[in-house]
Amino acid sequence: MANVSVNINTSRLVAIMAQVGVNADQVNHDLAEQTGEFIRGSWSGYFPPASAPGDPPAIRTGYLDSSVTVEPIPGGWVVYIEAFYGIFLELGTIKMSPRPFFISAIWNVVSNYGDLFKDVFVK
Repeated sequence: MANVSVNINTSRLVAIMAQVGVNADQVNHDLAEQTGEFIRGSWSGYFPPASAPGDPPAIRTGYLDSSVTVEPIPGGWVVYIEAFYGIFLELGTIKMSPRPFFISAIWNVVSNYGDLFKDVFVK
């Protein structure tokens, strides 16, 4: 069961892309895959040592990394983390500062959103 997931409503973008003849499902899939790839590439190295507070977590067993999942859902794609402890790393706990990795990946992909579509809309 997924403990951390994000669904992004791209219905307006899908409508625009349909008007210009772009395969919206492929674009959404590419965005989801890029988010997953960014997460998988953001770890702070291998444990030990543990990552510093505010940095992405370090790889200890590899389960968190292997639990990054991208799947189709009706109307789009979803990226989620199967590891139950992903939410604790992302948000922190009473005894541990956050080691964010999920939201930062989304912000990275969103901040590069315009670059992803230059070729699509400039043709």
